[in-house]
This record gives sequence, C-alpha cells and structure tokens, in this order.
Amino acid sequence: MTDKTTSDQLKHFFAQHGGGDEKDWKRTSKKKNDEGQVVRQFENRKTGVQLEVVETAPGQFKARRLSADANASFAPPAAEELTRKPVIETNADKNAAADKVIEKLAEYDEEIATSLLKKAGTALANRFVFAIGGDVNGGLLDSLFAEISPKGLDYDQHLEHVISHLLPKNNGGEAMELTFDFSGYKDPVRLVSDLQKNGFIWDETYQAQMDASTGQNYLALVKAAFAAPAATATPAPKPPAL
Repeated sequence: MTDKTTSDQLKHFFAQHGGGDEKDWKRTSKKKNDEGQVVRQFENRKTGVQLEVVETAPGQFKARRLSADANASFAPPAAEELTRKPVIETNADKNAAADKVIEKLAEYDEEIATSLLKKAGTALANRFVFAIGGDVNGGLLDSLFAEISPKGLDYDQHLEHVISHLLPKNNGGEAMELTFDFSGYKDPVRLVSDLQKNGFIWDETYQAQMDASTGQNYLALVKAAFAAPAATATPAPKPPAL
C-alpha cells in the first residue's frame, strides 16, 4: 500500500492527465471532512479550473469538478520516474572524445579544451562513478553531497572544470576535490537517479565504502528504491450504472 498522497503528487497527476503544467496548480485549501478524510481544493492559475480531491485511503483519491468525475489509485511519481540505470552514450565519436579527456586527466593535464568536453557529452559522464553521503537535514557538507571519481583512475584533484556542465543544474558546485554539494536535494534516491539520468554511474562498492565512512546506509535505501516496480496512476473500476 502506498503512503498518503501529497499535494505535489496530486499536481503531478493532474498534469499527466490533461491538466496542463503542474506548476500552474495551486492548492487553495486543505481540511478533513466529517469522515476524517483529507480534502484538498486546487485551482489552475491559467485556466481557472478548480478541483476538489478527497483522499479515500492511503494512496487513493476521488476528484471532482473535472471534465468528468474521476476515481483513481495514485502512487508517488518518484517511483515511476526513477532512472535505475545510467544513460549510456554509444556514439563512437563522443566516446573517443571522452577517452581523450580521461587521458588528459591521467596526465594531470589541466588544459582541456571546452570543445572537447562538449563533444564528449554524456560519454564523459559514463567515465565517472559516484557515491552519495551526508544527511538530508544537514547544512553544507552535512547535507547531501556526491563524491565523483574517474572510473579506474587514481585521481584526487578538482573536477569542476571537467564535469560541471554534465551535473544536474541544482548543485552547489565542487566543495572540495571530487566532492560536489547537492544540499538542494532532500531525497537521496532522486539525487542518484538524476545523476544516472545524466550518465554518471552509481557504484555499489563505492557506496558501501562511503556508507562505512559516513555512518549512513544509502546503499540499502537506493537498492530498495530501484528494485521497486514502477508506479503508475491507474483508474479505479467505475461503479455499475444504476
């Protein structure tokens, strides 16, 4: 059974089912009815459409004031959107460019042409493994971060000039050698997913080592999330016609 539905999950559901952009939806009220069910009202800023949503059970809701009344079973979008495996670049030219960048790093050559980095693209991200650490409620490096290293290369220098253009945009930059600040993230699974979407490779051995040094257990958390079946928003059976 899924957890309780959140307002953000409902906005995502509206957008996925013909309701426009989720950022246009605003929750205007939240209360409980006489039956103890959570009742939320939403308004679309652009269209003026208003909805009332009653959470009938954990992960299930009934919405009205749509074009047609709807009953639906809803699971959090995070599960269905996870990038469980890194995006791999297969273009030969891009991979050749990525290999050249790694050769330069192996020689501690700081002069890497921007054009070469751009040409390599995702293939360059595929040359890096990462593990995450920190705490979602911490500050700066007590908050979430990712340690990113060239795969199979003994390298301990700054990487921001090499991979910053490949990282998810909501990062805080390189806080120290190989370590990038992701304090903007509050979900470690989403952080791993977003890095893999950009081509970086989450390494379980690396993560186990990181967990041992930080006292976290992100290895088990991420593996469990990635093993879960993709969630979908499934219409509930319609009641029989009277």
